Amino acid sequence: MPSTRAGSRGLVNRDKVRISWEVFCEPPEEKIIFKPLPETLSETEPPSFPHRTFARHNQHKLFKKT
Repeated sequence: MPSTRAGSRGLVNRDKVRISWEVFCEPPEEKIIFKPLPETLSETEPPSFPHRTFARHNQHKLFKKT
């Protein structure tokens, strides 16, 4: 009996057109997505970097701006 993996199975239907589309989901621009963990902060050890919002992260990643 040949081995088949569930991830590689598919059906081909020559009578119907296959339609695919991408869906992008993203948080609100003001959502803070990167910040130091509170348990790593203290009076003697302040954050090494500022928090980053989703909008600021996109600017940095897409346009190499800080």
